[in-house]
Amino acid sequence: MSLTKATLRDRVRLIVGNPKKEKPDELLDTSIEDELDSALRQLDNYVPDWRLYYICTEDDTQIYNVESGVTKVLDVYWFGTSTISELFGEEFDVLFGIPLYDIETGYYKWCLDWLTKQRSRERFDWEFNTGSGKLYLIPEPEVDAKAVYYLGSKPWTWDSIPAGREDIVVRWATAQCLKMLGRRRQKLSGIGRRGGMIDYGASEILIRDGQWEEEQVRLDLEAESMRFMAGF
Repeated sequence: MSLTKATLRDRVRLIVGNPKKEKPDELLDTSIEDELDSALRQLDNYVPDWRLYYICTEDDTQIYNVESGVTKVLDVYWFGTSTISELFGEEFDVLFGIPLYDIETGYYKWCLDWLTKQRSRERFDWEFNTGSGKLYLIPEPEVDAKAVYYLGSKPWTWDSIPAGREDIVVRWATAQCLKMLGRRRQKLSGIGRRGGMIDYGASEILIRDGQWEEEQVRLDLEAESMRFMAGF
């Protein structure tokens, strides 16, 4: 079952001390839900929902639509349709079809493969326009129906986020709600109880706790982002 703001809202309220939701000077349900949405955006900033998509080229066509909903493109595997002679020139000698492996020819073929990829990357480029959502292939393809794969992401939603991300979302929202609650209580003289008032001197602690938790969540998100990028 997908996560929803409703299922996480009460959990956040309990963690921050269960302030009465019917009191507007405490913490409203809508305020918690706004921070849960903010947590989802933070998750998207650090750990996007990267997936592999593809487009099919059209001869002499440079601009392409990406998958509906994709807002970020990390990489495009676009190497055109060039031959070895186009990349290195007609006089470039290449050894192919050698049945037996030996150190010299094996190393030569490894170097050739690396050089081919490097030269292709230098010659073929791409650009993604986030405003229009269009992908530009440089130079424009010269063949039809060639599959060009790209790594793109769509913003996380309550329907797509995995259940395993629940804790990080709750922790971020909790940090913001603690700071919010502390600042609101700073404006009050105290909380009414039978026989008098109890001072709100602990409001600074709430703010510090929120700031500390926010920093811990940010560090965790940065670490997860680095683990993901290390695979590329």
